[in-house]
Amino acid sequence: MIAATLRRWLAPLRATPLNPQWLLERREPWPPELTGSAGLLLDVGCADRWLEKTLPPEWRYLGLDHPRIGGQRYGARPDVFPDACRLPFKDERFTAVAAFDVLEHLPEPHAALREFQRLLAEGGWLLLSIPFLYPRA
Repeated sequence: MIAATLRRWLAPLRATPLNPQWLLERREPWPPELTGSAGLLLDVGCADRWLEKTLPPEWRYLGLDHPRIGGQRYGARPDVFPDACRLPFKDERFTAVAAFDVLEHLPEPHAALREFQRLLAEGGWLLLSIPFLYPRA
């Protein structure tokens, strides 16, 4: 009950500078460099699959999210539920890997980055964003 009340109270802050994610709503959803190309995109931390809606028709999409976090908190609708640090796909399988606001939540972000590199085909694209950085105490 407290969590639901807190989410309701904080919801209006999403569109303000008080929440670093407010910038996401102002950026281009699909990198213009990838327009005119085609391939398979892996969306790590896909949430409600918002990125899929922005893809040009030449692209195929595979959404991945954590079942406990993504499904309960964000209404995620992934195609697969693997650990982002140990992905069950063949080497060089994807033309692009997207991970928007994901790395800061992973226990081993370096392992995930190595996996993303392994999965990308030659000349592939890694699309990343990290909403905030805080120094470690």
